[in-house]
Amino acid sequence: MEKLSVVIIDGSELFAQGIQNQLVQNKIAPLSNIFISTHSSNVDLPSNIDLIIVGQACLDNIQFEDILKNLKSLKQESHVLLIPEIINSKTAKGLFSNKLVDGIISRNCSLNDFRIAIETLTKGDVYIGPDISLHQSNEMTVQVTKKDNPYYLLQKLTIQEKKIMELVIEGKSSTDIAQLLFRSVHTIKTHRKNMLHKLGVSNSIELISFLDSVDYNK
Repeated sequence: MEKLSVVIIDGSELFAQGIQNQLVQNKIAPLSNIFISTHSSNVDLPSNIDLIIVGQACLDNIQFEDILKNLKSLKQESHVLLIPEIINSKTAKGLFSNKLVDGIISRNCSLNDFRIAIETLTKGDVYIGPDISLHQSNEMTVQVTKKDNPYYLLQKLTIQEKKIMELVIEGKSSTDIAQLLFRSVHTIKTHRKNMLHKLGVSNSIELISFLDSVDYNK
């Protein structure tokens, strides 16, 4: 896949940074080609953008449908990938019908689904994530799996696991973390695996989405 120019629009800076880290780590886009906007009411798109990723778009109390319509009005020849927190089948079908999006994946998708979605869109095809339904008969809402009491799950982590968690969401690899914490890569991988297991997530994107759901006012 050639290096892309990407705009990420998301109300959560943490989630947007997580998406950015994955794009860089997977060599989908260099850091210099990634632009983040956390203010949907004033999205200033650079020219020649290949991919626009719209995430939790209730930024400035604006719904993602309005943001997508605004993007379409700019007449950018960009592929649009929506990663919503909540979407029903009727809305998803309407977005495709009105050509407002080229792909939709849920916010708790796997890294593999994320990569496949981008590869599919950049080839000019449409991608519908495995958790997304366009069938009217299935009106179940697609929503990120919220863990019971996520704030309290964080309290299960050891000090070392919390340090590793912070470095993971910064985009650091296990090798990087091992060097920073003066531990072996094997030890870091073990702590990382235990940390993800305690939080009920399986990768860094799910971790970031989990942290975004935490209510710290407990």
